[in-house]
Amino acid sequence: MSFGGFGSAAVTPAASRAAADYDVPPDVPDSIQDIAWSPTANVLAAGSWDNHVRCWEVQQQGANFQAVARAQFAHKGPVLCTAFSGDGSTVFSGSCDKTAMMWQLGGNSQGQQIAQHDQPIRSIQHIAQANCVVTGSWDKTVKYWDTRSPQPQATVQLSDRVYALDVSYPLMVVATADKQIHCFDLKKPSQIYAVIVSCLIYISHLIIVLSAKL
Repeated sequence: MSFGGFGSAAVTPAASRAAADYDVPPDVPDSIQDIAWSPTANVLAAGSWDNHVRCWEVQQQGANFQAVARAQFAHKGPVLCTAFSGDGSTVFSGSCDKTAMMWQLGGNSQGQQIAQHDQPIRSIQHIAQANCVVTGSWDKTVKYWDTRSPQPQATVQLSDRVYALDVSYPLMVVATADKQIHCFDLKKPSQIYAVIVSCLIYISHLIIVLSAKL
């Protein structure tokens, strides 16, 4: 695969921040929309508005850090979300091109399309316990996908466009543009078991589940 200007370089300290903060090399020509860390290694994936997903391995030698380019993948539209598989071997991404892709690190740079929506895909997560991928879209749906099939396992209609989604099995929470937070028990993934109205003034663009005990 070709990296072009996307390569390895020292991670330099950010001048205006604390000495312990470091910048990954500024090789991305447009805004970064989303980042994800591998659960098994110091590998960072970033999706950006130049239609690409880029992955770096962050290495440390003493007090110095090195960001080593691992992979670069292309969508046909801006990339809005990224996620890793539980074993860290696979990167998933969703895009304004209305598709979600699956990329094997160190494998085929063409990737595999695993999902399709009617509008851009804003959120994506891998659910290892269910062996599936979940996507949330501006078409006001959440869909569950077996990566071996082009058709969704299930589709759930929501009240508005999806802006954020997170999973801590068996709990999944989805934030929509109408400031509602939809809660799912993934043992019954097609059913919304609770809806919370956010007290925030603006749309929630990020939501994180810290723990789940249903």
